[in-house]
Amino acid sequence: MSTQHSMAILAPSLDAVKGQLKAELAQIPAVETVCLAHGEAGLYVWVGIRRDEDTVWQAIADVEERVAAAHSDASFDFHVVPLSPGRRLEDYVSVGQQIFHRAA
Repeated sequence: MSTQHSMAILAPSLDAVKGQLKAELAQIPAVETVCLAHGEAGLYVWVGIRRDEDTVWQAIADVEERVAAAHSDASFDFHVVPLSPGRRLEDYVSVGQQIFHRAA
């Protein structure tokens, strides 16, 4: 799942992107953790999920589309990571800032 846009995100927009990602992805019960990294090519978003189901992937894709439309000045690269029992997103992703974590 990847959405590419032509320009890197402007710094003032970063807080708005973080806020929208956190608010919308938190509404999907299967989403456990969201990490975000800002690189030369734009924003990298990793979404750790507990239920690897088509409905979860579709809900995340819908969020991706809304965020990309709201922030057309940005380039996004979304990655969905199904988490095995006992594993955390940080076990798979070593970069980025955690912007959301669902308490157990």
